[in-house]
Amino acid sequence: RLPGVLGRERRGGGRARGAAYWLRAAPSARGPVRGPMRFRARVESSSLPVLAGVVAALERMGPSAVLHLSEDFVRFSVLADVIDGGVQSFAEISRELVFREYLIESQADNCILLEVLLSNLSKALASGAASPITQIKLAKRGDTPCLSVATRALEVQVQHDIPVRVLRSANVSPPPGPPAAPASAGPLMRAPR
Repeated sequence: RLPGVLGRERRGGGRARGAAYWLRAAPSARGPVRGPMRFRARVESSSLPVLAGVVAALERMGPSAVLHLSEDFVRFSVLADVIDGGVQSFAEISRELVFREYLIESQADNCILLEVLLSNLSKALASGAASPITQIKLAKRGDTPCLSVATRALEVQVQHDIPVRVLRSANVSPPPGPPAAPASAGPLMRAPR
């Protein structure tokens, strides 16, 4: 079980704990991931609604998502239980569209796969609405890997440490994209009257 979001506020010292939820993964993907990994990004206030909107929309489709970070894009894959009527949802955001600064390093061709609760990520991004810059980075709190979202508005700095599970890229197959009809091109003629 992963604990919920841990929020810290530097002024006032408030601390909140969200609900816990069991995240499912293949048994082969449960082992610890070895090797150095770094991810750090900054989002300006003008681009934050794009990222927060995508996360909020995907949150309606399922509770958790696989977050695929690479040098060129950020991809979300929500794979709800299709047998029980769930919906598969995918979103891809270009790095240049949202992030002002972006650094990623890993031994897996600079790709990092994280499993994250979307409700926790959505709440953390919403706290940055009044902040000029929101910083997102991969951190480790004790033995728990976290996606740390830090915002600063006025004189208050708020940091959310969202527990994540780091997945091995070798054990996670990319989800199939949505089915699409083959592309066709040709003139469109109206029927004679």
